Amino acid sequence: MSRMARITFLCRGETEHSRTGGFGSDQPLTPTAGDNLRQAVQQMRLPDRVLCAPEKSATETASILGKAFTVEP
Repeated sequence: MSRMARITFLCRGETEHSRTGGFGSDQPLTPTAGDNLRQAVQQMRLPDRVLCAPEKSATETASILGKAFTVEP
């Protein structure tokens, strides 16, 4: 019997730039976004593997998951 894979896509958390309608900047998460994500992670089934974009907000989001991650360009 084969094992079924589960794929979950998670968008990075909010940055000051995205909060005001901007797109595509390399900024860190807002403090509120980090807090909200930490709360959400407590209720999530954590993935076995995390791939993320190289932007600061993406790597911060991945690190909050508490898993090692691979940066994919």
